[in-house]
Amino acid sequence: AVWAQGTSTKALGGFDVHLPNSLRWDLPAMDDFSASVQYAAGERAIHDGVVSIGGFYNAGPVNAGVAWERNLQVRGAGLYDDALSVALSYSLPWADFGAVYERLQYGTTSGKLTRNFWGLGVTVPLGPGALYAFAGHAGEGGGSADVGTRVGGLARGADSAATQYSISYT
Repeated sequence: AVWAQGTSTKALGGFDVHLPNSLRWDLPAMDDFSASVQYAAGERAIHDGVVSIGGFYNAGPVNAGVAWERNLQVRGAGLYDDALSVALSYSLPWADFGAVYERLQYGTTSGKLTRNFWGLGVTVPLGPGALYAFAGHAGEGGGSADVGTRVGGLARGADSAATQYSISYT
């Protein structure tokens, strides 16, 4: 729920949402690099929509990705929201390690609302399955928006940070 406001709809500022009415172009792969561009036409206003760009590197034990998405007036006229995510993983024979950084920036009527998120994870083969552990921290909402401004689950002000831990065995 913390990363990309994954439980929120687009109208509430979520970025981890299926995009209908999409056109996607996967660029031809170049060795270990690949990239994609996607545009999703909105359904509520003449000029709303979503633009997404992602680049990926996959070689041996290293996987990396960077993605940027902009919501164009999805939450309302003149409001533009951005998410930038960077992820990296490294595989060893006995464990896979991963890290993520994300920056959210929302346009509001009183200015920009921003938040940074960091996370670390590990997956360890264990018996017939795998043990997974993750820890993530979303910093306090900041930016130039008025204190108390809220988009989805993100609010500007003190005590607006969140920490998330999860552990599972599959």
